[in-house]
Amino acid sequence: MPKKPSQAPLLDSHVATVDEQHQEIIRRLGLQALPTHETRWLPLERILVPDEKRVRVSKSLVQSVKQFGVLQVPSVVRCSPQEAEEEQTIYEVIAGRRRTKAAKLAGLTVLKVEDYAYSTPQLSALLALMENTQRSAAWVKEVADLRLLIDRRVGMTIQDLVACGFTRAGLTERIKIAHLPDLLLDQIVAGKVALDVARKLVRLTGDQLARVVQAAQEEPLTADLVKQALRVQITPAASSAQMAFPSWEPAPTFQPPALSSSVEEVPPPAALSLHQLIATLHAFTQSDVYQHVPETHQLVQALIQRLEIAAREMAPAPDHVLVG
Repeated sequence: MPKKPSQAPLLDSHVATVDEQHQEIIRRLGLQALPTHETRWLPLERILVPDEKRVRVSKSLVQSVKQFGVLQVPSVVRCSPQEAEEEQTIYEVIAGRRRTKAAKLAGLTVLKVEDYAYSTPQLSALLALMENTQRSAAWVKEVADLRLLIDRRVGMTIQDLVACGFTRAGLTERIKIAHLPDLLLDQIVAGKVALDVARKLVRLTGDQLARVVQAAQEEPLTADLVKQALRVQITPAASSAQMAFPSWEPAPTFQPPALSSSVEEVPPPAALSLHQLIATLHAFTQSDVYQHVPETHQLVQALIQRLEIAAREMAPAPDHVLVG
């Protein structure tokens, strides 16, 4: 029985030229060539927003459009027959539905758009994806702009920015990043720091940030560098816990329980003695799951509970106990 031929890959990158790859992509988008497009102004009444009733637009976006206009133009495609009169032509939004609907709600009558001569569902999906990717990759520029606006010379607060049409939820993290120490912020604005590293930085304490700043003067700012700073910060804290019990020495036969990335497998506080808990915390700071916030919080809470129990057990009994 003959074997069914398998589907060929998009193109062999070792054989295909760049032009051949582009032609294959265009073919898979259902096109013979990329459509021409131009930037133009169109009456909003002739722009159709697909599934408009289900498009959710925040009041802050409408307010922003009303005050400052639509700063990033939507993309549209002609959906009327080619022989229709220009004044009667209807255009459909293929990227930027929220902005277009916000413009209608803001009372605008015309809208600047990128008008594509024609499209296919595949091309429309690709354009929308590319636009979202370009906007999500602009977080560094957003932080740089916020740094300028929250500077003492301008002094804008989050309330001021919300009044300009920004959402508080969308600003909170970016503003925290914009408030980081200058040495770290300079590297972020220069595009040398990944977003996940910046998000870790805003969760650090002041002492931990100071350690990261010191280390970042000699090596690149990476997730590993943040992890190292956290380890250095927590190790002395564990030593301080040992100093609070000067008579304690670690049991030589004790082996810290194995840690996993599953929160459920972290031993409960009642299952560990104070000595075991400190040893477990030492082992945890050296483990691969150290950066998992839920596990960290659970172990810290376990330590607090065990210390409270130990404090009550070590407290001297009162001379007289009243009963009843």
